Amino acid sequence: MPREPILVRVDQALAAVVPEYVEITKRELAAACEALAAGDVRPMRTLGHNLKGSGASFGMEALTRLGATIEACATVLAVDELREHAETLRDYLDRVAVVDG
Repeated sequence: MPREPILVRVDQALAAVVPEYVEITKRELAAACEALAAGDVRPMRTLGHNLKGSGASFGMEALTRLGATIEACATVLAVDELREHAETLRDYLDRVAVVDG
């Protein structure tokens, strides 16, 4: 059963760039997960840091919060938690839909 979309209201000026931002973030997440599987948490920490700084700018406060959590988990090498949060992030990115604000 498909999950409900997560509707994000953004300013009209940003509406055109949010889908690209989401796609770039998906690619970065995939690369960070590959690195994590190989034992390297640095890309996950970088991804978390970047999301913490950029999510709210694109109208996605949930990404800002999730980014902060991912960064914190990577800093203390909490690998199991990183995997869980990566799945949460993947789900969010798959479900997010833009609504003009």
